[in-house]
Amino acid sequence: LIIHGLKDYERDSKTVIKGIRKNAVKISEGVYQQEQWSSFKGLLHSGDINNYTVKTVTKHLSRKYTKGIVTDSGVVKPFCLAEDPR
Repeated sequence: LIIHGLKDYERDSKTVIKGIRKNAVKISEGVYQQEQWSSFKGLLHSGDINNYTVKTVTKHLSRKYTKGIVTDSGVVKPFCLAEDPR
């Protein structure tokens, strides 16, 4: 089990990454390419609801953990917020 962050892990032959579809193409480490479909709101905004557009987007993952400080042993120390001295 390899945990990269929240909703981002690899287990045996299964990989789960938030925001990356299962059918996305892995270009390189942390870079994926997938189709992006327009929303109904986007179709209405474009003015042409008869043409449904599909774009190919490339997503770059930073995989930085921002919920606390990760020590060398893998333990996460949460951020401490100071109280407002009023």
